Amino acid sequence: MEMFPDICGQMLHEFRALLKAGAIGPQRLLQLMAMNMFAIDNTALKGKSLAMWSKRKSFI
Repeated sequence: MEMFPDICGQMLHEFRALLKAGAIGPQRLLQLMAMNMFAIDNTALKGKSLAMWSKRKSFI
């Protein structure tokens, strides 16, 4: 099983590769990061709402 520091190191390595000249344009990288942050945020909200729904269902 991978550990969090190992995963962070790999993510930083891949992020550096994206920032190299010519790998991807800065505007496209910003768009991809914004879409990823939006998807993560929406998933987190759905997880919270599903947890609240399952708690309510158990009271019924």
